[in-house]
Amino acid sequence: MTTDEEAPSHADADPYVLVLRSGHGPVYLRLTDGRAPDPDAGASLVRAAHRGRRSVLNRCVGPVLDVCCGPGRLCRGLPGRGVPALGVDVAPRAVAHTVALGGRALCRSVFDRLPAEGGWQTGLLIDGNIGIGGDPHALLRR
Repeated sequence: MTTDEEAPSHADADPYVLVLRSGHGPVYLRLTDGRAPDPDAGASLVRAAHRGRRSVLNRCVGPVLDVCCGPGRLCRGLPGRGVPALGVDVAPRAVAHTVALGGRALCRSVFDRLPAEGGWQTGLLIDGNIGIGGDPHALLRR
Protein backbone atom coordinates (compact mmCIF):
# COMPACT_ATOMS: atom_id res chain seq x y z
CA MET A 1 0.00 0.00 0.00
CA THR A 2 1.00 3.60 -0.46
CA THR A 3 -0.37 6.88 0.79
CA ASP A 4 -1.63 9.73 -1.36
CA GLU A 5 0.91 12.03 0.31
CA GLU A 6 4.02 9.95 -0.28
CA ALA A 7 6.30 9.59 -3.27
CA PRO A 8 6.12 6.27 -5.13
CA SER A 9 9.56 5.32 -3.77
CA HIS A 10 7.83 4.59 -0.45
CA ALA A 11 5.35 2.15 -2.00
CA ASP A 12 6.52 -0.70 0.23
CA ALA A 13 6.67 1.35 3.45
CA ASP A 14 4.40 0.62 6.37
CA PRO A 15 1.54 3.17 6.57
CA TYR A 16 2.12 3.58 10.32
CA VAL A 17 5.75 4.55 9.68
CA LEU A 18 4.66 7.01 7.00
CA VAL A 19 2.22 8.73 9.39
CA LEU A 20 4.93 9.00 12.03
CA ARG A 21 7.38 10.38 9.46
CA SER A 22 4.97 13.08 8.29
CA GLY A 23 3.82 13.88 11.82
CA HIS A 24 0.19 14.28 10.82
CA GLY A 25 -2.75 12.54 9.26
CA PRO A 26 -5.00 11.64 7.74
CA VAL A 27 -3.34 9.08 5.54
CA TYR A 28 -5.34 7.77 2.62
CA LEU A 29 -4.28 4.27 1.68
CA ARG A 30 -4.10 3.00 -1.87
CA LEU A 31 -3.38 -0.48 -3.10
CA THR A 32 -0.35 -0.82 -5.36
CA ASP A 33 -2.65 -0.88 -8.41
CA GLY A 34 -4.04 2.56 -7.41
CA ARG A 35 -7.40 1.41 -6.07
CA ALA A 36 -8.58 2.48 -2.62
CA PRO A 37 -9.39 -0.32 -0.18
CA ASP A 38 -13.08 -1.00 0.43
CA PRO A 39 -14.15 1.62 3.03
CA ASP A 40 -16.75 -0.74 4.51
CA ALA A 41 -14.05 -3.31 5.18
CA GLY A 42 -11.89 -0.62 6.77
CA ALA A 43 -14.71 0.52 9.05
CA SER A 44 -15.30 -3.06 10.13
CA LEU A 45 -11.61 -3.47 10.97
CA VAL A 46 -11.64 -0.23 12.98
CA ARG A 47 -14.66 -1.39 14.99
CA ALA A 48 -12.96 -4.72 15.67
CA ALA A 49 -9.77 -2.91 16.74
CA HIS A 50 -11.74 -0.75 19.20
CA ARG A 51 -13.42 -3.82 20.68
CA GLY A 52 -10.06 -5.55 20.96
CA ARG A 53 -8.45 -2.53 22.60
CA ARG A 54 -11.28 -2.27 25.15
CA SER A 55 -10.91 -5.98 25.89
CA VAL A 56 -7.18 -5.55 26.55
CA LEU A 57 -7.70 -2.46 28.71
CA ASN A 58 -10.35 -4.27 30.77
CA ARG A 59 -7.81 -6.96 31.67
CA CYS A 60 -5.06 -4.59 32.82
CA VAL A 61 -4.23 -4.43 36.50
CA GLY A 62 -2.03 -1.47 37.30
CA PRO A 63 0.50 -0.23 37.25
CA VAL A 64 1.00 -1.14 33.59
CA LEU A 65 4.13 -1.02 31.44
CA ASP A 66 3.15 -0.75 27.76
CA VAL A 67 6.17 -2.20 25.94
CA CYS A 68 6.62 -0.93 22.37
CA CYS A 69 3.74 1.47 23.01
CA GLY A 70 3.85 3.11 19.57
CA PRO A 71 1.46 6.08 19.53
CA GLY A 72 0.27 5.11 23.01
CA ARG A 73 -3.34 4.17 22.35
CA LEU A 74 -3.27 1.68 25.23
CA CYS A 75 -1.15 3.52 27.79
CA ARG A 76 -3.20 6.70 27.14
CA GLY A 77 -6.46 4.82 27.75
CA LEU A 78 -5.55 3.39 31.13
CA PRO A 79 -5.26 6.42 33.45
CA GLY A 80 -8.88 7.36 32.72
CA ARG A 81 -9.79 3.93 34.12
CA GLY A 82 -7.78 4.61 37.27
CA VAL A 83 -4.85 2.44 36.15
CA PRO A 84 -1.41 4.10 36.09
CA ALA A 85 0.52 3.33 32.92
CA LEU A 86 3.83 4.11 31.27
CA GLY A 87 4.68 3.45 27.64
CA VAL A 88 8.16 2.66 26.44
CA ASP A 89 9.20 2.66 22.78
CA VAL A 90 12.41 3.03 20.78
CA ALA A 91 10.75 5.29 18.17
CA PRO A 92 11.15 8.97 19.16
CA ARG A 93 8.19 10.13 17.05
CA ALA A 94 5.89 7.51 18.51
CA VAL A 95 6.84 8.55 22.05
CA ALA A 96 6.44 12.24 21.17
CA HIS A 97 2.98 11.47 19.79
CA THR A 98 2.00 9.61 22.96
CA VAL A 99 3.19 12.46 25.19
CA ALA A 100 1.60 15.14 23.00
CA LEU A 101 -1.76 13.40 23.43
CA GLY A 102 -1.43 13.26 27.21
CA GLY A 103 0.17 9.87 27.78
CA ARG A 104 3.28 9.06 29.77
CA ALA A 105 6.04 7.44 27.73
CA LEU A 106 9.80 7.11 27.58
CA CYS A 107 11.95 6.76 24.49
CA ARG A 108 14.20 3.85 25.31
CA SER A 109 14.55 0.12 25.05
CA VAL A 110 12.64 -2.05 27.46
CA PHE A 111 16.04 -3.59 28.22
CA ASP A 112 17.34 -0.26 29.60
CA ARG A 113 16.66 0.89 33.16
CA LEU A 114 13.01 1.77 33.67
CA PRO A 115 11.17 3.53 36.48
CA ALA A 116 9.58 1.25 39.10
CA GLU A 117 11.41 -1.85 37.90
CA GLY A 118 9.86 -4.89 39.53
CA GLY A 119 6.72 -2.95 40.40
CA TRP A 120 4.75 -3.32 37.18
CA GLN A 121 1.74 -5.58 37.64
CA THR A 122 0.91 -5.83 33.94
CA GLY A 123 3.23 -5.76 30.97
CA LEU A 124 1.61 -5.17 27.59
CA LEU A 125 3.25 -6.17 24.34
CA ILE A 126 0.68 -5.68 21.60
CA ASP A 127 1.91 -6.01 18.03
CA GLY A 128 5.45 -4.91 18.82
CA ASN A 129 8.70 -6.70 18.27
CA ILE A 130 11.19 -4.15 17.00
CA GLY A 131 11.76 -2.69 20.46
CA ILE A 132 12.46 -6.13 21.89
CA GLY A 133 14.84 -7.14 19.11
CA GLY A 134 12.35 -9.74 17.92
CA ASP A 135 13.18 -11.82 21.03
CA PRO A 136 10.13 -12.39 23.25
CA HIS A 137 12.06 -14.89 25.40
CA ALA A 138 14.59 -12.17 26.34
CA LEU A 139 11.70 -9.87 27.26
CA LEU A 140 10.09 -12.52 29.47
CA ARG A 141 13.42 -13.16 31.21
CA ARG A 142 13.76 -9.39 31.76
